[in-house]
Amino acid sequence: MFAKATKNLVSEIDTDGSLIPVSRLNDSDGLAPLALVIKRNCYWFWQQPKYLTSDFKLNDVLVGDPINPAVVESDFLTYNGKVVDNKSGSAAAEFGPGTINVGGAGSSKLQSSFGNLKKEEVDVQKLLQDSKSRVLDLKHSLIEQTRESQREVLTLVKERIVTTQPCTVTEDVQEGGTCTGMFGFNKTIKVSVNDKSKPFVEYDTNVSINIPPKTTIAYSVIELEVAHTGHYELCLLPNIKGGFEVDGPVKVKQSSTVSAAPGKTTNKLQKDLEGLQGQFTVLSKLPSSTRSALFQQISLLLQDSAAISVLEDALEDLCGGTQPDPIALEKVPALKATLELVQKTAGANPSGKQKKPSALTATHLLISSFDGAKYDFK
Repeated sequence: MFAKATKNLVSEIDTDGSLIPVSRLNDSDGLAPLALVIKRNCYWFWQQPKYLTSDFKLNDVLVGDPINPAVVESDFLTYNGKVVDNKSGSAAAEFGPGTINVGGAGSSKLQSSFGNLKKEEVDVQKLLQDSKSRVLDLKHSLIEQTRESQREVLTLVKERIVTTQPCTVTEDVQEGGTCTGMFGFNKTIKVSVNDKSKPFVEYDTNVSINIPPKTTIAYSVIELEVAHTGHYELCLLPNIKGGFEVDGPVKVKQSSTVSAAPGKTTNKLQKDLEGLQGQFTVLSKLPSSTRSALFQQISLLLQDSAAISVLEDALEDLCGGTQPDPIALEKVPALKATLELVQKTAGANPSGKQKKPSALTATHLLISSFDGAKYDFK
């Protein structure tokens, strides 16, 4: 619910901008100015990049003396908002001879009052001057592990939005909506400033959390282009992307763009979607007993949106040739059974260098679409 509140705030004040909503309250302390954040580029074309906090700042991975660019603090805004969303819909997916129908209707309310917010922003011009001729320690564990992945980029926190008053996020879950598997998604989220001069309004809620002052709720980053010598450059323009030099001279990486012409955009999307058909064909060719067991496992997990996100991360790790985080898996016991079933069905692990259709990549595709929809299946 904290993630939903911060996402709504960013969508209201910085639509299509550079601010990234903080999805986990525990990440707040690791998002100070000049903190290192790992950007993991999307696996499937419709996904947004993921940002992973680290325990390090730029000075921790620099060779030589630390740098101290100025950080400017200023008043940002006072935010109060209320959003009511009524939704309904249905979907069907065919798996061989069988068809799964999903549908439902519900409503959600999001009331937010983060109070007075402040912005802390790095002096980028001073950071540029301080970064000239400076070198990163390429033997630092964080740098080495980030370089191993072709989809991960090193970034710096450029600015962050922080609270100045204690706030409370309250969630009220209302069962509703019916479909195959009994999914429902009625939730009420409220974010309110703790003001002792006003009476506290009681809600029939399941969860309530307190947000202290100086909590980061949104931030933006600067990507780094790192040469094989350890020298780095700041990517200051939105169309310039960072990364690590592999072979030859450093090449500026530009983000891929889609033509604004409607016909070309539609053709591009259609081509991308057609490329995914092979993934679902793999699932349709599985034995009926295996498909049934897999669907039952996924149906159980769909009742917990947090579990879907953990499963999506675990499947992405397996598709990339690495093992999932065991600590994250322990929090949702049903995940282990699902992953074991998927791996048994997939047979040998893929190399991680390609998206060749298999039961593993097809399941990852399916779960990623659920996770990307951001519904709360509860």
